[in-house]
Amino acid sequence: MCGSRQTRCALSIHAAQSNDMNITEHAAMLTLLGVREITNDLHDAALPSNNIRIWVGDLNVVKSGSVLLPDVLSPDEIERLGTFVLEGDALRFRYSRTVLRLLLSDYVEQAPETIAFSYTSNAKPMIVLSGTPLYFNISHSNECAIFAISRDGEIGVDVESINQDFDSARIAERFFTNNENRYLLSVPRERFTHEFLKMWVIKEACVKATGEGVHGIEGVEVMVADDGTASLQHREQQRRPKDWQVCVFEPLHGYIARVVY
Repeated sequence: MCGSRQTRCALSIHAAQSNDMNITEHAAMLTLLGVREITNDLHDAALPSNNIRIWVGDLNVVKSGSVLLPDVLSPDEIERLGTFVLEGDALRFRYSRTVLRLLLSDYVEQAPETIAFSYTSNAKPMIVLSGTPLYFNISHSNECAIFAISRDGEIGVDVESINQDFDSARIAERFFTNNENRYLLSVPRERFTHEFLKMWVIKEACVKATGEGVHGIEGVEVMVADDGTASLQHREQQRRPKDWQVCVFEPLHGYIARVVY
């Protein structure tokens, strides 16, 4: 949810070579890395399109030291890897980028380390295949990582641990709309943080889909119905590219996630 200071950090993770891995070997490597596809599980959770796929990764598999991460990062990613202060942050970055490249490799049919990204006007990375954009987004929190790939259009994903220690009331006051704060004040005190997180992951996923980043989060409003279901709208209609849909799921125990597409 919050960024961390960045400076030099040495990350002692051994790398396995990825050269000449085929699709079957990619799948085997992803399994070893604790990655599983959950797309079929989400078709009843407002994820109707076969052109959208979602994966969950468990970093505990890599943290145990029993699995080698393949060496697939680009030079700029390797440079960025060296800027993290905390080893845990560096590991999450390397894990998520490695898995993303392995997943995208099967779409573009080329080695993961050779994939080059194009960028939208908001500097959001994407890939163009035969003139058709391929959209993707990743999110991680503690030991959980989410990967989303879409052929249908922009997509955003966010995951948060429900066991975080943070001042949810202060964050809501800063980033939430009057209507959102009014709803939060109406829920029982013991449910405040959980309800806050349910709304926050939707707002985060939306601005990640549009590429606006956290500075655009105040322009997104989450509306909670009496039955507890949530929908969203972009308050600045001229910047709203389409009617966004929300997919709700719990990727691992102790985490909540939302996909916006």
